[in-house]
Amino acid sequence: MAEMAESKRVHLITGASSAIGQAFIGALCSAGEEAVVIAQYNQTPVEEVRDRTGFRIIPIKADLGDPAQVESLISRIDDMGYAPDKIIHLAADKFAYQRFKQLEWQRVERAMSIQVHSVLQLMQHYLPMMAKQHYGRVVIMLSAYTLGMPPKFMSDYIIVKNALLGLMKAAAAEYAGKGVAVNGISPNMIETPFLSNIDERVIEMTAAESSLKRNITTLEVAKAIQFLLSDEAECMNGANLNLTGGDRA
Repeated sequence: MAEMAESKRVHLITGASSAIGQAFIGALCSAGEEAVVIAQYNQTPVEEVRDRTGFRIIPIKADLGDPAQVESLISRIDDMGYAPDKIIHLAADKFAYQRFKQLEWQRVERAMSIQVHSVLQLMQHYLPMMAKQHYGRVVIMLSAYTLGMPPKFMSDYIIVKNALLGLMKAAAAEYAGKGVAVNGISPNMIETPFLSNIDERVIEMTAAESSLKRNITTLEVAKAIQFLLSDEAECMNGANLNLTGGDRA
């Protein structure tokens, strides 16, 4: 392994080129936090975010749907001498409506690989390291639809997000008391390119029907992630943070 990098908090962000990933990096930059950000991306490069902000970002391309590429991602991080103590898991394919009777297992399997299997691999590697130093934070992007009864025509999305919820709780239970906190965040609909396959009228209707009379912003999500990663949230572990404005309990 290379000589250990300088002592700073090391953030590993999956799906870093997403709108939420960019908002979170921007929030870190604005806060002036001393941190190294290892940014995983698949399709859209994140170099422009580094160039625009001047923030310390190490971009690594990897398809999280391929377990071999996840292992390669881990090996590259190890070889650079970094050991992430904060993991922010945002990676996901674009959302699309689908009736239950039309559910294709291949689509579910791909989403499970990207969202569930990949973060399992990452946590199995890094959580023991976090426990050894008695410090670590993980935040996993879930969904408001893990709270209460979900809407129709979202079968693959609901299956995967609830699998992620179970994974989060299992890890939180096992690492409780070891200085490691594993939490989830469940926002209402956020207007990002993730929704590009959805009719704009549905997006507008969702906003109108919400308690806030609008959809959630990427900055609100970024700030909530920052809170869960902070020392102020030390007592929170295994929590599914509700960002719905009161629409779901």
